[in-house]
Amino acid sequence: MVDTPKPKTQKIGMVVYFDWRKAIKSMSYDQKGKLFDYILEYGEKLYKNEHIEPPQDEYVAFAFNFMQGQLDRDYQKWLNKCEQNKRNIMKRYNKDESDFDPLNP
Repeated sequence: MVDTPKPKTQKIGMVVYFDWRKAIKSMSYDQKGKLFDYILEYGEKLYKNEHIEPPQDEYVAFAFNFMQGQLDRDYQKWLNKCEQNKRNIMKRYNKDESDFDPLNP
C-alpha cells in the first residue's frame, strides 16, 4: 500500500524519545499499548486544536505527564518553523521584479 503524499503544512508525525523508556519500564504491555494509543490521539487532537480527556489508567496518565511537555514543545517548534517558512516564502515572492537577479534569486 502506498501512502498518498500529505501537504507540507499538515503535521503527519511526531518524535518518540529514548528517555521515555524510563517512564514506562514498569508498565505492563497492555498499559504501554494504551499509552502509545493515547500519545497518537493526543498528537492528532493537538494538531486539530481539539480537547482530549486525560487517560483513565493512572499509570498511563502518570507516564504521559512525563512526556506531554516534550510533545507540546515539539509541536510549538513545528508551528514556529511553519510560520518562519511562510514569512520566507512571502519575502521571496513579494520582491519587486526590478530587483530580480537570476544568479541570486
